[in-house]
Amino acid sequence: MTFNLAAPFGPTAGPGGRRMNGPTIYFDDFTTGVSQAGNTFAQGADTADWDTLIDAGGTEFTIADASPNGVITGISDDVATDINFAQLNGQSFSVQNGRELYFEIRIKVSTVTGQLAFGVNGAAALTATGAITTDLVDGVIFETDASGNISLYTARNNTASAAATFTRVDTGLDLAADTWDVYAFHILPSGIIRGYVGGALAATINEPSKLPNDVGLSPMFGVTSSTTVLETVSVDYILVTNERKEGA
Repeated sequence: MTFNLAAPFGPTAGPGGRRMNGPTIYFDDFTTGVSQAGNTFAQGADTADWDTLIDAGGTEFTIADASPNGVITGISDDVATDINFAQLNGQSFSVQNGRELYFEIRIKVSTVTGQLAFGVNGAAALTATGAITTDLVDGVIFETDASGNISLYTARNNTASAAATFTRVDTGLDLAADTWDVYAFHILPSGIIRGYVGGALAATINEPSKLPNDVGLSPMFGVTSSTTVLETVSVDYILVTNERKEGA
């Protein structure tokens, strides 16, 4: 769901951040709200809010009501490079003209070799190649590799991962298998991106020319298999707050 709150209401923009100017807030706790067979979370379900990209053999995302929150889960096929991704449909956010954006997610994956990617992407970011960063034209995401290394990544008008259009910063942290953690990033009006893991600052990117400020950005998450092991990705919630400028 999305809310528009007039200043001075609404949350601050990230840990220690200043209060946003009348932010637009999106929050999904992934609760079913009703009893439905299998609680399948597919394109056309969940009021058609999300698009999914799932390789053959993977399972559709499903929602399970769990106390006190809901959890959405997807399972990839046991084939290397197979993917299970979901991206919000019909709601995008902008960082143009100095608008702040804060993204937060609570997520886990069953094994360290399951390569996670989550954040905000341009609408056409999901492709069937299984290499989300290679095809990331515009976006800011966290990603993990097959060894569990966690990185923060930004790209603008990227072409075949050209170094002039994207930047990846290693947080120095490692993913723990089947362990919940909270990841967040805060895009400042200056174009600086600060990434947080477990509430602590883990990475900073200060390259405004690589900030995707010329396109609408939509929340996304998913997993890519790097081995012949089934990978299960689970998400507790997603929060996005985006500053609204006067008259916007």
